[in-house]
Amino acid sequence: MGLLVTVCVAAAGVLLLVWAFQRALIYFPLDDVPAPSDVGLAGVETVTFPTEDGLMLGGWFVPSRSAVASGTVIVFNGNAANRAYRAPIAAALRDHGYQVLLFDYRGYGGNGGVPTEAGLLEDARAARAFLLGRADVYPSRLVYFGESLGTGVAIALAAEFGPAAMVLRSPFTSLVDVGRHHYPFLPVNALLRDRFPHPSPSATCAAPSWSSPAMATGSCRSVRVVGFTTKSAPGRNWWSLPAPITTVRTSGTAQR
Repeated sequence: MGLLVTVCVAAAGVLLLVWAFQRALIYFPLDDVPAPSDVGLAGVETVTFPTEDGLMLGGWFVPSRSAVASGTVIVFNGNAANRAYRAPIAAALRDHGYQVLLFDYRGYGGNGGVPTEAGLLEDARAARAFLLGRADVYPSRLVYFGESLGTGVAIALAAEFGPAAMVLRSPFTSLVDVGRHHYPFLPVNALLRDRFPHPSPSATCAAPSWSSPAMATGSCRSVRVVGFTTKSAPGRNWWSLPAPITTVRTSGTAQR
C-alpha cells in the first residue's frame, strides 16, 4: 500500500509540473533579431504597432519588387525562433510581386509579454489592423500565411476576418492531437491550456480537413488541399496562392 501511495504521489507531482510548465514545451522564442540585411532582405521598413492589451510588437514590412503589389501577405510564424528565420519566405513572395509583413508575437524577438493562445490571436489582430491602416495595403488583397503553430493563429483570425486567401504550411488538427501524438502517456486533453483547435469549414471561409505534413490554400469561394513534400527537391519548399495560381519556391528549410 505504501508503494502504491508513493507512485500515485509521484505521478501527481509529474502532472502538476507538466501543467505548470507546459508552455515551455510549446513556445521556443528567440530574442535577438538581426538586421534585415543580415538575412538577405534589403529595402525593408522596420515597423512597430500596438496590441489592444498595451504591448508593442516589432516587425518588418517587406515591399514588393513590382510597382503595384499583387497582394499583401501576413506571415504567422511557427512556435520557434523569430521573424528573421522567415526571411526566405518574404524574399520569395516579394520576388513574385507580393509585399510581406514579418512580425514577432509577444515574448518573441524582444517583444514584451508571454506567449499564449489568446495572446497570439490578439497579436494577429493587431498585425492585421496595422496593415489595414496603411495606404499601400488593399484589404481585398490581404493573404494569411501560417506555418506550423501559426496555422492555428491564421485560421482563428480568418474565423473573425476572412482573408482574400490563406496558405497553411505544415498544419495540424489541434494542439491536443499533437500533444497526444508526442505524449501518449499523458492526459493531454485534461492538462492542455493552449489548444489551437482548427474550426470546421462552416466556422471560417477556409478551414479544410488535412493530414500533416500538408499545405492548404483557399479563399471564401474555394478550398484546395495540396500535398507538401521536399523529397523531390531536398531543401526546397513549395506552396501556391490562388487566383491567379502562383508557384513560389524558397531556399529556406521548414521552420517549427
